[in-house]
Amino acid sequence: MHKVLNKEKIFEGKIFDVVRMEVLLEGGQKAFRDVVLHRPAVAILAITDDGKIPVVKQFRDPVGEGEEVIELPAGLLESGE
Repeated sequence: MHKVLNKEKIFEGKIFDVVRMEVLLEGGQKAFRDVVLHRPAVAILAITDDGKIPVVKQFRDPVGEGEEVIELPAGLLESGE
């Protein structure tokens, strides 16, 4: 177990923020942890009557410029959902 000594928001974005935490580890050493805080979101795992799982192809540049990935249908939650 560790103890959080300090927190600092180092990035604030539309969909997620990044917080840098300074922590005290069990052995007495200090370390840093960067934590991504994502807006509430949902993914759907649907299974059709014939056992298939619907997926979507999306371009995701962080994977590789112009690269497609296969994902479950997902999206951000709106206020009140």
